[in-house]
Amino acid sequence: MVDSRFRELLADLSGASEAQKAILLEMLAGKDGGRMEVLTALASCSICPWCGSDRIGPWGSTGSLPRFRCRGCRRTFTRMSGTPVSNLRLRGKWADYAKCLLASKSIRASARECGISIPTAFLWRHRFLELIGGRKPVTMEGIVEIDETLFLNSKKGDRHLVRKPRKRGSKASKPGRSAEQVVVLVARERGGATTDHVLEKFNKDSVDKCLGTVLASDTLIFTDGAPVLESFAKGRKLLHWAIDTSFRGHVQFNSFHIQNVNAYHSRLKAWLKRFKGVSTRWLPSYLGWWRMMDGQDGQLTPSQILNYAITKTQQQVA
Repeated sequence: MVDSRFRELLADLSGASEAQKAILLEMLAGKDGGRMEVLTALASCSICPWCGSDRIGPWGSTGSLPRFRCRGCRRTFTRMSGTPVSNLRLRGKWADYAKCLLASKSIRASARECGISIPTAFLWRHRFLELIGGRKPVTMEGIVEIDETLFLNSKKGDRHLVRKPRKRGSKASKPGRSAEQVVVLVARERGGATTDHVLEKFNKDSVDKCLGTVLASDTLIFTDGAPVLESFAKGRKLLHWAIDTSFRGHVQFNSFHIQNVNAYHSRLKAWLKRFKGVSTRWLPSYLGWWRMMDGQDGQLTPSQILNYAITKTQQQVA
């Protein structure tokens, strides 16, 4: 590095906080654990979270984060303003916690690894996942497979049960849809884009509310022939092919099948087993967590996790 540039760097560092200096030392030693990457993600900001204007400028800092001011509404903000994580503390440990999310670790294991309390680990998990759960494709086209799957209605963590508690790992008293089960509808493009919804009722109106504006008019959908899905396709005038699931392998005419979405169901349920039951209340967040993880093959980074957790707009997921 040129001497003049090095002197400028030293002059800039003179105003750094103790926390920033500690992170810098860890980075130089190769032990930052992604903290600098996370802080860089937190520092970047292009629009005002209050009015959406891109006419913003620097306005000092708060803690270790740069602060900005909007020239339109004249309000100040940081990258986290108005997001679920805006009031969370211990930002220096967020990178470690994001790594725990990438590893799908339990709340207790995450608390132990990050050096935080179990209640804090629980709070962070659901604050981080709040917006991630809403990151779904805004449009789907081509060939889309649609099928529902069932999860046991769980009140895990509820201190005011109105029914007799079940033993962990128990199953519904009878197969198929019932009051004991909740329906999760999954639509998956052959290219991998996936959307899912927890339905209160499995009927045409519920399906239309979730998928009606998402599927392009020329989409070809494959289903298992459920009357609700047939009625939805007819109402939206979508080209629909019902797969005979009694057929061995469920494959008809080469690419005519719903094995893509069924395989997604299997991977999702296998992944959820590690949490030993998920409360129905938090199921949408876990569905979003899995959508983010599925098919990434270790390509996600802590800063991407954080960006997903503080980005309000829905984005197309490839």
